[in-house]
Amino acid sequence: MTPNPIFPSDFSSSTDANRSRPEAKIPSAIEAIVVSSQKHFSGRLEIAAPNSKSWDLYYRLGRIVWAGGGTHPHRRWQRSLSKIYPQLDLSRANVRKTDKQTAWEYLVLSILLKRQQIDRESVQAIVTECVVEVLFDILQASQSQSLTGIGYGEEALSESLALLKVADVLTDARLQWEAWCEEGLSDYLPNTAPVVRHREQLRSSVSDKAYRKLIVLANSRSTLRDLAVSLKQDLARLTKSLLPYVRRGAIELVEIPDLPDGRSERGDRLEDADFENDSSSEAPLIACIDDSLQNCKILEVIVRGAGYRFIYVTDPLEALPTLIKRQPNLVFLDLMMPVINGYEVCAQIRRVSTLQDVPVVILTSQDGLIDRVRAKMVKASGFLSKPVDPSKMLATMDKLLPIES
Repeated sequence: MTPNPIFPSDFSSSTDANRSRPEAKIPSAIEAIVVSSQKHFSGRLEIAAPNSKSWDLYYRLGRIVWAGGGTHPHRRWQRSLSKIYPQLDLSRANVRKTDKQTAWEYLVLSILLKRQQIDRESVQAIVTECVVEVLFDILQASQSQSLTGIGYGEEALSESLALLKVADVLTDARLQWEAWCEEGLSDYLPNTAPVVRHREQLRSSVSDKAYRKLIVLANSRSTLRDLAVSLKQDLARLTKSLLPYVRRGAIELVEIPDLPDGRSERGDRLEDADFENDSSSEAPLIACIDDSLQNCKILEVIVRGAGYRFIYVTDPLEALPTLIKRQPNLVFLDLMMPVINGYEVCAQIRRVSTLQDVPVVILTSQDGLIDRVRAKMVKASGFLSKPVDPSKMLATMDKLLPIES
């Protein structure tokens, strides 16, 4: 069914009246966003550019309740989830692929909230994060393209998880855009991913430590926004730090595809594998064994943000069968777990011929001499203190995983 457009410049008009007024002027993007609020609009506001993807802003009585569309709608949603509520276990959400819902990610948030698998404050923060990011992208696109806005009143969402004031989120987006421009980044897109194009040129211009870190980060699988979240760094500052290498041609910023939307092809359950980073099947697989789901999710943000594949096991008794089946390239192993501790798991790993050479890094808050001696006895590859520092974790992965040629 084709929706009947309702132009934001005249929300009081009926749909039939608008049909007879094809000359009605479609307002510019920012004007449409503001006017939609002033007119207490309820429905979907589509912001479109010629020959480009569009963005969708959903309103209820002039307040924004959700934003979607753009270059990476699913990547944006999953990144916001990981940033704001890393302890969330998406594998516990059962949502049928056949469910009819315009904003599918919004539906998932609603279901998780009803099941008390996420709190309302976190939902509001996730919605705000996504809305501000969409507005930032609209502001950036409007600098070089003619954007238009058109409203569809019959496409309102069935419920409101958040009611955001347009003035507030638009101000946040403008401040972020101004900060981006102040760093000289107006011509660069935060949804692009860095990739190393000339390794020897890069190697000769930086230290060995910096080179290894850049090789890990600039992998063409994580966008600048992904990296900023996984490394807990300011987006503009992180991007500016890469500019010298981009300008020399050693690193290039490239467009990458969106992540899968998470709807399972195998049935009605959202499996954790459906939310894996859209990395190449050849990307190293990192495993985490920790009885704390929250700790696993924190590591997941860092690992996937660096472009690697990731699996986790929260039951230490299931660790060995999982590792044998999946054959990871590196294992992060918690020391203190019920029933069987990290040393015992590590010893079991070393007794399996196909896992003998896999690096195993012990995660512990008790990094003492005795612990290091015991770790050496079971042939652990290293230690990381908890809570894990993202930069140290990346350095550890970089050290223990081979550099791609």
